[in-house]
Amino acid sequence: MNDLIKAVLSDRIKGVRFDECMKKHTTMKAGGTAGAFVCVKESNQLINAIETAKSLNLPYRVIGNGSNIIIRDGGYNGLIIALGKLFGGGSKNENEATFGAGMSLFAVGMFCALNELSGLEWAFGIPGTVGGACYMNAGAYGHNWGEFVTKIEVYDGKEILIINKDELSFGYRSSTVKDKNLIVLSCTVKLSMGKGPEIQAKQMEYLQKRKSSQPLEFPSSGSVFKRNEIFYPAKAIDDLGLKGLKVGDAEISKKHAGFIINKKNATCQNIENLIQLITDKVYKSFGVMLEKEIEFFGDK
Repeated sequence: MNDLIKAVLSDRIKGVRFDECMKKHTTMKAGGTAGAFVCVKESNQLINAIETAKSLNLPYRVIGNGSNIIIRDGGYNGLIIALGKLFGGGSKNENEATFGAGMSLFAVGMFCALNELSGLEWAFGIPGTVGGACYMNAGAYGHNWGEFVTKIEVYDGKEILIINKDELSFGYRSSTVKDKNLIVLSCTVKLSMGKGPEIQAKQMEYLQKRKSSQPLEFPSSGSVFKRNEIFYPAKAIDDLGLKGLKVGDAEISKKHAGFIINKKNATCQNIENLIQLITDKVYKSFGVMLEKEIEFFGDK
């Protein structure tokens, strides 16, 4: 990134930083640097950052908790815009709740318990944000985010829009938001009234299930591969005896074959090489081409 672009970014975007190590901003704790990085707390800051990048013909990406992305080791020569934890917050209107895109699903769970709103207990412990849940249609234990959504506030690159449920579609790890490359600002969901202690008990039950079956003690990006109704990648990887297989410090978890964990200092290349190795072995044995859930971007 040249000095002129840096000067313009510094002038127009408050708090922008350069050559930011993105390991700090992804749950895998691996990868390269961002040419420029800023954490925004309000919609006007987000839009200003996007418009500034566009005016400079500078690539940009908006991220939440970094749970499904890894920047390649060669870095990303553009602007990464992270939604801060204070982006939005939560509010309640009877049995509906509106959450800002930067809220973690942990924070959403605590809000729901305090406000006695039931329905999202299954999401407690997913290391993502509301924006990411809308984008990827987060799901677990027979539920998905889209089934609760009534409307989403988005920025389409030109203006802020409200998209109602009947204009939205959600699929397995897909959504209108992802298909149209929209930036989520907030999301409204319809829930049921419940009792705080019962909601908390269910949340802890789901959290314990995750702790017992997933390698939460190590950095990871969650499930590496998408699954369908008839083929489960984790089972196939397990059946092939690949648990514990390593490339550098990237390892197929011995606890859950669907996870790749960072044992210490895994590089993005280690992770991509291990994914390719798994993909090749599964295809050779089962004739199924695995599809990644994780998004990689930047230069190798």
